[in-house]
Amino acid sequence: MTALPPGYRRPLSHQARWLFRTLHAAELAGLDPSEVITAAIDSRDLAGTREIASVLDARIRQRTDPLPPQRQGPWASRVPRLPDPGRHAYLTQIAALMDDRTQRLGQHTARAAPAWAVAALGLVPADPAARRDWETRASWIAAYREMYGYSHPDNPIGPEPSRAAPDQRATWYQAFAALGQASAPDARAMPDGRLWLLRDTYAAETSWAPPQVGRELRLSRLGVFNAGLGAIRAAAEAGAARKAGDYDRARRHEILAASYQAMRDL
Repeated sequence: MTALPPGYRRPLSHQARWLFRTLHAAELAGLDPSEVITAAIDSRDLAGTREIASVLDARIRQRTDPLPPQRQGPWASRVPRLPDPGRHAYLTQIAALMDDRTQRLGQHTARAAPAWAVAALGLVPADPAARRDWETRASWIAAYREMYGYSHPDNPIGPEPSRAAPDQRATWYQAFAALGQASAPDARAMPDGRLWLLRDTYAAETSWAPPQVGRELRLSRLGVFNAGLGAIRAAAEAGAARKAGDYDRARRHEILAASYQAMRDL
């Protein structure tokens, strides 16, 4: 935070974790975090600011929230440059193992042909070149499902994660890109009159349509997923407390686990 004016260079509060998360999201979107934070500091005066991290976080979000994450590519290409050769070599080795795991997930998906893969990518091609392309696309989807515990049998990747989880959101976009573009008419060769007609028809057709509930559906799916995680966590806490002989605590966590499970099953 050396870009701050001298009078504001003081230790950041716990709110800084949201600022750092927003900067990481900006980095995943292809922006330079140092340039982003400098622009946020220089955009307006900080006079009267009591919570520096929150103010800068709000300023940066106005710029970065509309930006989707860029495609990240293989893990080997994401290894940061470190001054310690030993640590750099270790991270390089881990990245290579993760890339190998991703590739093997694609190969396994091609052999097993689960319902979500067939629904998203179609049947596994018989042509070797087309099969390799199918496996590559399936590998990113399968990697997202394994990394974040998404196990829906038919839906390949589920709803878009929130911006509070920038790494998961970037991995989701990587898997989303592997699904391929949705089919749509090519508007590039249409005459102007046809484009004007399409625009006016869209306005007329949507004027009587029911309200868009995509956001509500997304929040509902996320709520179901979070309730499932809460049930698993509470059940594990109950088991640990029971082993430790703390039966009152175990009972409380069992009730909490049942409550989470009931919310998930609604």
